[in-house]
Amino acid sequence: MIWNFGRNIEVPIMRIDLYSTRARLATRQKGADVYQYEQIQKPVRVQLVQIFVAALGPSELTQASYMRRSKRGESQSTWDTIHMVVCREFGRHTLSNNRDSMDDLLSFFEHSATTEECLDILEVICRFIENWASKLQEYDVERYAITQSANDAIDEVNHRLRRGGIGFQYESGDIVRVDSQMLHQSAVVPALQLLAEEQYRTVDEEYRNAHQHYRNGEFEPCLVECLKSLESILKVICAAKGWVAPPKATASVLLSIVFERGLVPPAISGQLTALRATLEQGVPTLRNQLAGHGQGPVARKVPEAIAAYALHLTASSIVLLADLARA
Repeated sequence: MIWNFGRNIEVPIMRIDLYSTRARLATRQKGADVYQYEQIQKPVRVQLVQIFVAALGPSELTQASYMRRSKRGESQSTWDTIHMVVCREFGRHTLSNNRDSMDDLLSFFEHSATTEECLDILEVICRFIENWASKLQEYDVERYAITQSANDAIDEVNHRLRRGGIGFQYESGDIVRVDSQMLHQSAVVPALQLLAEEQYRTVDEEYRNAHQHYRNGEFEPCLVECLKSLESILKVICAAKGWVAPPKATASVLLSIVFERGLVPPAISGQLTALRATLEQGVPTLRNQLAGHGQGPVARKVPEAIAAYALHLTASSIVLLADLARA
């Protein structure tokens, strides 16, 4: 992401993977979802406020400390409208007793709002960014002192929520819970509950690492960790069954072993032909083709959609293999 401050001065804004973030994620309770839905932490609220101001521009009357040395824009009417909408929906005249509409709204969002109120405000502001700011001409962008594009702002909102382990995202005009998505509820959550068992400790660590890479926008390492977790659970099954597997066996070799050993009952083998193809060609092939080798002369970028697909495919494969191994 690049912020343009005029006069051809462009400053890159880095999204850094901090130690504290990694440590917090590593200490979460076993079997718990990779996201939580109860609170939006103060640092995330601050980050979202900064995105709002960058994407809509500051109001002309703001007295907020973080804007005192910044260029004033002409976004007063925009903030007045957003403030009016939120106050009316909340049944209030004011939110935090600030005279300026932007200050009143954002101070309330950052310091006082409940999680539900934060999500309401986030949804309203994201809709304005998507439906108003995205249509501004270049002249208006400068006039409003906007420093972040609408598309990038929405992307960063979702990135900050993911990075904070918060299970909500802005999608098609609405804030939605991640666990309301069928794939997450039917695949990821059962996999995490299964991996809470001690025998799957390594698998759990690798699969959670994959989710952490995904939240951080690191989609290539996400694929690598997905494959590692799939290989690990196959090795656990082989060891438990007494099936000999080479120490450095790949997913393809390990899958061949468990299928040849009859892990999948012959009576349903015809119905699971597609399953074998999915397991053998899905995550391993995605990883091998997109992430497992040198990039060559052209930098390679793994699409977010591919990483999300790999996470869900890995989760459903883990649950299926473990259930079959127990039978």
